[in-house]
Order: sequence, then C-alpha cells, then structure tokens
Amino acid sequence: MRKGLMILSLGLACGLIAYGATVTVPIVVDDGTDSVAANNFAPATGTATFIAIKNGTGSDQTCTITMSDYAGVDVTPAANTFVATAGQTISIRPVATDVNSEAPGLSGMNATGPPAGSAVSVQIDLPGTATQWSCRVSALNATASFGYTVIPF
Repeated sequence: MRKGLMILSLGLACGLIAYGATVTVPIVVDDGTDSVAANNFAPATGTATFIAIKNGTGSDQTCTITMSDYAGVDVTPAANTFVATAGQTISIRPVATDVNSEAPGLSGMNATGPPAGSAVSVQIDLPGTATQWSCRVSALNATASFGYTVIPF
C-alpha cells in the first residue's frame, strides 16, 4: 500500500512539473480611468487593479490567460497568449487598457463583454513549475492602495 501511494505521489508530482502552474485571481474589480490621461500610475478616478507575474524559469515562456465574469461566463479576449521573457515581470490590467503600466502588447488584452467596474475572475496558465513564478495583485486609487501575493499551484 505504501509503495502504491509513493508511486502515485511521484506520478502526481511529475505531472505537475510537466504541465506547469496556474495563477488564479478570484476577483478583479476595476472602475478606474486610464492613467494615461493623468500621466500617472494611479487612475484619476476609481480604482485600478493590476496583476504582476514574474518569470523565474530562466527561459522565455508562452502564457495563456482566461477570464470569466461573476456568473462564470467566458469573457476571455481573442488574443489571450503572451510571452514572458526570462526574468521578466509583466503587469496586466485585465479589465481596462492602461499603456502606462501594462507590458507592451498586453494593454489590449482585456476581458470582453463586462463594462469597467465589473467583477472578473482571471486565470493564467504558466509553463514550468509553480516555484519558478511569482504573482502579486495590486489595487490602487488616487488616495490608497493595497496588494496581496497569489501563490501559483
């Protein structure tokens, strides 16, 4: 029995390494204006939410992002893949376009359908192992900010 459990555990561990990791941000609420207008990181009005991921794999990796609204309806944009180069940290604002703070090419990768201010769930599939990636979610407005770390699994 122990031998079987050990083989199963090893198989699961190898499966996780082979298939990569996932970061899930259960809810993103963003009703902030584009910070480009204010030439500032924080939006002039409302709250902006950013997801930052760091590629620690040592090589360029293609990542896939999927999104759903509060009712579970798929709102993934048509262009939903991006490349994170080795050692790069990428910022994504999944509900609004913000060219001042998003990685080049990602400013148009927004949820389709829900208006700004809507609740969106974001999942990012990451190649490699979970320990090779880090993720931070930050929300800020003109007067305050908060952030938390999301652990890839």
